[in-house]
Amino acid sequence: MGHHRQELLWAVIRAMRVQVVKTNDIVVHQGQVSQQMYIVAEGVFEMLARRPDGSCVTVLSLRDAGMCG
Repeated sequence: MGHHRQELLWAVIRAMRVQVVKTNDIVVHQGQVSQQMYIVAEGVFEMLARRPDGSCVTVLSLRDAGMCG
């Protein structure tokens, strides 16, 4: 790995923060701009979208080691 790539990787690692969430916690709202990346260490992370009628549909489901953002 090149020196600059390794520096970039370490910068990303240093910027990471642990965020523990519980079942049904809302992490981000639909339409909200976020600069976060989420990595699922354990459990399931679901991304829901609200339909025009107000109901919700699962658009993404991540399990252990899944990531989005």
